[in-house]
Amino acid sequence: MHCPESRWWVVTNPTYLYEQADFKSREVVLTFHIGLMLRVEYAQERNVSVTPSQPSCCWIPGGAGSRHSRRARQRR
Repeated sequence: MHCPESRWWVVTNPTYLYEQADFKSREVVLTFHIGLMLRVEYAQERNVSVTPSQPSCCWIPGGAGSRHSRRARQRR
């Protein structure tokens, strides 16, 4: 699809538009589209939440076991 200021790849089933500045060839955009659709299908089958959640492996200031919470307990 050609617009006055840009050009787009149109891939259907479902229909998606990809800017040609981001995807230089039709093979690359088709590969990306197929991979994206497989991920969407997988997420729907597994009922994966799309809202980000706090990872349990990250350090949270003041969280259990952190240096800040230990200092607070020492002061009490």
